[in-house]
Amino acid sequence: MKALVSYHSEYGHAEEIARQITAGLRGAGVQAELVRTDALQVQRLVQVDLWVVGGPVHMGGVAWPVRKILDATSELWLRDAMEGKLGAAFVTFGGLGGAGGGAELALLSIWAVFAELGMLPVPFAKSVPEFRDAGLHWGLAVRTGDEAGAPQPVQEAQRKAARAFGAYLADVLARVRQGGGDA
Repeated sequence: MKALVSYHSEYGHAEEIARQITAGLRGAGVQAELVRTDALQVQRLVQVDLWVVGGPVHMGGVAWPVRKILDATSELWLRDAMEGKLGAAFVTFGGLGGAGGGAELALLSIWAVFAELGMLPVPFAKSVPEFRDAGLHWGLAVRTGDEAGAPQPVQEAQRKAARAFGAYLADVLARVRQGGGDA
């Protein structure tokens, strides 16, 4: 089983989360590769079973470099090259106040591309104990800004949630590739 985790990071938060997701996948036996979005060639995605993509939220959506790679998958869409593969999403966010800073909208926008490609989006199940620390049903959402909008370091509970998300994705991938079971 092969996975590719792609990310864009500005303050290092999304990179740290991507590394932890990759560690969770690898710890569960998945051959996982970590790639910055600006270094990702979309043809590489055809070779993997699972694509995990994420980065920071900007103005209620994914950061432009993430959007750019999502848009570049149109050539794969034309060939139906991603149909049946799994996709998962994560975001880091800040924003003023206690709201989600657009995290849910950003995750859904990634899911929309997965759907266009014929991929099967994988949520972050609330049954995973670490869900409480960084989970939304659409994926991993890690708050990295305080209520005044200032960047904050990634917390250990968020790192654990990212590793648990990776392990959960590996479990779902194994079940899907084996052709059954409760996914």
